[in-house]
Amino acid sequence: MTTDVVLGVDVGTSGVRIVASDRSGTLAAMSKAPIAVPIQNTGRSLQDPQIWWSAIEQAFPLLDLKAMTPELHKKLTGVDNKQVHEFARRLAAARKPIWVRFVLVPGWTDDMAEVERIAAFAAELGNVERVDVLPFHQMGRFKWEKLKMDYQLNDTKAPSREITEEAIARFRASGLNAV
Repeated sequence: MTTDVVLGVDVGTSGVRIVASDRSGTLAAMSKAPIAVPIQNTGRSLQDPQIWWSAIEQAFPLLDLKAMTPELHKKLTGVDNKQVHEFARRLAAARKPIWVRFVLVPGWTDDMAEVERIAAFAAELGNVERVDVLPFHQMGRFKWEKLKMDYQLNDTKAPSREITEEAIARFRASGLNAV
């Protein structure tokens, strides 16, 4: 299971703006942050990627955690989760407040031991203000059809209210504000 998200990042002389959308153009998130770019005597700004990165970190506080187990993450997304976890730790080290999003997909991410591992990781970061446990739904199915891609979750149902509440309880038991 993978979800294509398109990020648009506009780094200007006074700020950075970020938008995230799906491939159809539906806006998923938007954020902005000021940027402190040193100005040379010539009136031109210095192009320092570290300044850009810092502004991007400040502007985009959402973090999707799909799985803690590398094998499961790779099965879900096609890639290892090492970079996601490194990015999360970098945000934590910078004391950048973040919101974590966790999609609860029956048969994929509903193992409560894995949910507890994700909750423990998020709690360990120390900068997570909120965890959104998002029950899977089929509203995005049309995107796969439109892109003529194989949709592995075609027959997947939404998780029960009880399973969703149990996942939320596991995050809360780790001391997190989960909804």
